[in-house]
Amino acid sequence: MELRRIAENVWYIPNVVNIGVIRDENSSVILIDTGIDAGIGKKILGLLEQEKLTLKAIINTHSHADHCGGNKYLQKATDALTYAPEFEEAIIRNPYLEPWYLFSGAAPISDLQNKFLMAKSSKVDHIIKIDEQSLAFDQVELNIIPLPGHALNQIGIEINSVCFCADSIFSEEVLAKHKVPFFIDIKNTIVTLNYLLSTQFSFYVPSHAKPSPNISNVIEANIKSIKEIEKLIFNILTEPKTTDQVIKDVSDHFQISITRVNQYFLLKTPILAYLSFLRNQQKIHVKPRSNELIWYRAE
Repeated sequence: MELRRIAENVWYIPNVVNIGVIRDENSSVILIDTGIDAGIGKKILGLLEQEKLTLKAIINTHSHADHCGGNKYLQKATDALTYAPEFEEAIIRNPYLEPWYLFSGAAPISDLQNKFLMAKSSKVDHIIKIDEQSLAFDQVELNIIPLPGHALNQIGIEINSVCFCADSIFSEEVLAKHKVPFFIDIKNTIVTLNYLLSTQFSFYVPSHAKPSPNISNVIEANIKSIKEIEKLIFNILTEPKTTDQVIKDVSDHFQISITRVNQYFLLKTPILAYLSFLRNQQKIHVKPRSNELIWYRAE
């Protein structure tokens, strides 16, 4: 692990999830996200100590395990306070909610109860309200940027024209690998992407793409991917289909081989998000038929 400087008192730690580091007073720092588990948390703390920096606060952009899994270790090892957005904080404190909602609100099967979907429960000291626009520390003030879509109330953080934009966008490599990225709200994802496209921050740090002063090409690749999947699902519904038939047709189109149970649910959720998006636009309808739920095009 290493610290890479972006601007005065602003760094990031390159990792599977890029982690933000912002210096406040007296070499104390604020982290943006903490990685997937205690092992990452331990490495982060070791790096900070090596650089003679003291952890003061943690800001979780959203509740997915790869963004808050290091919280518990860091909370035990330091006096850092943790900040998280409203709603997302409930899952950070109660990680069982993540597999629970993926399993339609029923008691989730054990296949969904793993560290990739359930971080260790950790406390949240400050709930960032939906209308909260900034967080003030001793010498720095961080701007809160709503970035919903990938998660219900995901946020980004901006300081000194550096934007930590969480999972609002994915690299072209991630898009090519996963084909159907995990979004739970397509309408808000599009709003978020168009917002980011309109901004002129001096530097952007996505969690799963290369940090850069210009991410317009990556944003456009994400928008293109969404439009392609939306069109595909609409075309699939030339004939009425069940949800599982839609999942199969999308998987076959992208040559996705579902080999793990959790992979099925991580694909089902975004496909349902597209079906919801199309239904709310009145482009498709849904109804029970022969004890199955059928999706079909509007006439």
